[in-house]
Amino acid sequence: MKIQSYLVCWDDYRDNCIDIESQFKLNGFSLTVINSGKPKNGWQNLGDIRYYRQFYYALKDFNFDNDYMLFICGDLSSGSWSSIMNRIMDVASRYEDIYVYAPHFTNDPWNFNSTNLKVSSVDKEISIATNTNGIMFLLHKEIVQDMLNFFNYFQEKHGWEGIVTG
Repeated sequence: MKIQSYLVCWDDYRDNCIDIESQFKLNGFSLTVINSGKPKNGWQNLGDIRYYRQFYYALKDFNFDNDYMLFICGDLSSGSWSSIMNRIMDVASRYEDIYVYAPHFTNDPWNFNSTNLKVSSVDKEISIATNTNGIMFLLHKEIVQDMLNFFNYFQEKHGWEGIVTG
């Protein structure tokens, strides 16, 4: 099971993104930083684009030899990315029918109770929900392909001009 990870960075969270990147490298996880702020060597410096265009970049860049794409927003912080990544890898390897997985982090405005459908009968730490808070999620490559098809269609029919924010 292979995961290709992307981190979205902008200037307000640059230091946090550097910390996340450092923790990923320290723990042997690869990471592509999609940077919309001040350029940094080794990062994908894309200029002033925001969430959906950053996500579209990740979709287009994704290598389908991988099983999953992990998308992380740069304002998420943790002192233990190795624990988070190990849990993600455990869930993705144990449950082959998971197509979207989002770890739940506390202290955010996302209301888990309003989207929770039920707790998994197989793993009490996994819930079936209608959506995630969008700050970090894992997508199976079939979902990545579907999303890429949608974004390509949107680009072809409407373009991205004028779309600055997410």
